[in-house]
Amino acid sequence: MERLGERLGADGIGQLARYIQASREAALLVCEGGEAAAVALHEARGDVARAQAWLSEAKPPRTGPTPARASATRDGGGSSLKWGNSKSTPTYGHTFSEHGAQNTKGLIGEAGGTGKPQGQWLNNDAAAKFLAEQRPNINGPTTVNIPEGLGRVVNPDGSFSPATRAILVPSANGGFRTAYPIL
Repeated sequence: MERLGERLGADGIGQLARYIQASREAALLVCEGGEAAAVALHEARGDVARAQAWLSEAKPPRTGPTPARASATRDGGGSSLKWGNSKSTPTYGHTFSEHGAQNTKGLIGEAGGTGKPQGQWLNNDAAAKFLAEQRPNINGPTTVNIPEGLGRVVNPDGSFSPATRAILVPSANGGFRTAYPIL
C-alpha cells in the first residue's frame, strides 16, 4: 500500500478506495491483480472493463530474438519496433516524451500542479536499453527494480528523490504504452 500511495498520492488512494467500495468487480480485480491492477483501475478511472483490457493487452513473451539483440522487430500489426531508440513512439509509447531526461521542467510543473510525484528517466538511451531487456519478461503492468542512477522522482515540492523501481506498462503491439520510475 505504501508504494501505491507514493505513486497515486492521498487523493489517488482515496479515489481508488471509492472505486473498490462502489463495485464488487473492482474489488475482485484489485484483490486478484495486486498493485498492477490497482494502478490500472486508477488509470481507467474506475472502469473495470477498461482496466481489465489494459492489463490483458500485452502479448505473451517472445520466443525469438530478444529486443536487446534485435535492432527492429515486426509485430503482428506491421509497425516497426525500434528497440534501443528512445525516440520510437511505437516502441516506447510516451515513456520518453513525458518521462524523459529532457522533460524536467514539465515534470516539475506536473508534480506541483497535481500534487503527485512524477517519474523521470535520467538517461533516455540507457533506459531504452534497460526497457528492451525487460519487455520479454512481462505480460501486463508490472513493477521492476531499476539500476541505481537510471531514474528519479520529481516530488510535488520540486525536489528530487532517487528512484529504485519503475512501473512498466506493455502495449498490444509488443512495445510499451509507458514506463516510468517510482520510489
